[in-house]
Parts: sequence; structure tokens; C-alpha cells
Amino acid sequence: MDSKNLLEELTAEEKMRQGNISLILDSYNDLFSDFDPRNYSERTLSDDFLLECKRAARDRDPKMNFELRLLIPKTRRNANDELIIKHRLKSHFRSILKKIRMK
Repeated sequence: MDSKNLLEELTAEEKMRQGNISLILDSYNDLFSDFDPRNYSERTLSDDFLLECKRAARDRDPKMNFELRLLIPKTRRNANDELIIKHRLKSHFRSILKKIRMK
């Protein structure tokens, strides 16, 4: 790899890390409770996953926007499951935000 490509790759990695929260997953099941057998659209989110999200967001400026990035090996990705999971996560976090705003 030449120095230009290496620099571009490093710059892309730096951009990925700035202003974002990235969590590494072994599988989609890491997001959900082990005790809930329902499909991804209904399953309860894992307390461990939610705790890690809180830890990662704790030191962020609450007025700043950030993106939650869930990193999973390419061999374990499934586009259909990801759409369902994305909707499920958005629904959960919107519900939490609504509760916070009502206080």
C-alpha cells in the first residue's frame, strides 16, 4: 500500500471515530436479551447493550449530535435483519427521548 492510500485510509478511520459511538458486536443477538425468543422487531434490548450505550454517551456534550455505529463482521451481516433492527433501535431510543422530554 502506498503512502497516499495509507493516509486516506487513516483519515477515513479518524472520521469514523470522531463524534460517533462505535460498538463492536459478535452478532445481532448481542443487542437483545438472551431470554426473549421473539423476532428482532419485538425483542427486548439487552441491558448490557443499553449500559454500554449509556457509558459511551455519558461524556458527550448533550447538545452535540452523534451517530451510534454498530460494527459486526461482514460474514455475519444480513441486510433484511439490519432493517428490522434499525427500526427497533430507533423506536426504543425515540421512546426514551420522549420520556425525557416529558419530565
